Amino acid sequence: MTPKTNIQAIRSLPAALLLLLLCFNNFKLQAQSPILDSARIISKLEDDTVKIKLIGRLITAYNTIGDYEKAEVLIEQARTLSDKTHFRRGNAMAENLQGNIYLFQSKYPEALDHYFASLKISEEIKMPRLIANCYNNIGLV
Repeated sequence: MTPKTNIQAIRSLPAALLLLLLCFNNFKLQAQSPILDSARIISKLEDDTVKIKLIGRLITAYNTIGDYEKAEVLIEQARTLSDKTHFRRGNAMAENLQGNIYLFQSKYPEALDHYFASLKISEEIKMPRLIANCYNNIGLV
């Protein structure tokens, strides 16, 4: 490369970085849109076990992107609906997901409290898969 070509390459570097940054920023906005759309759709569903399971998936999505506040609001909604519909599996799921939020935030004692609460419910309702999931998460802590 000639010195003139090197200078041109250096001058175009900030523009390339800006373009790259804008592409990633646009991707982030697009990635969050389905979550918001899902939340709107779920809010219109009847209060039943399907809604509770879908809320659980939405909680996982918010937890994955680090929006713990929205995830915790949904956890309370899942707990309330689980109590209202007597869906103990939903209670176990909510406790487990609350533990995941604390695990992601490195709040290990709180995570363990919720994992053990989920384990207790899972054992009471005899759900082997949930029990295994609880032991797995306890092991992660």
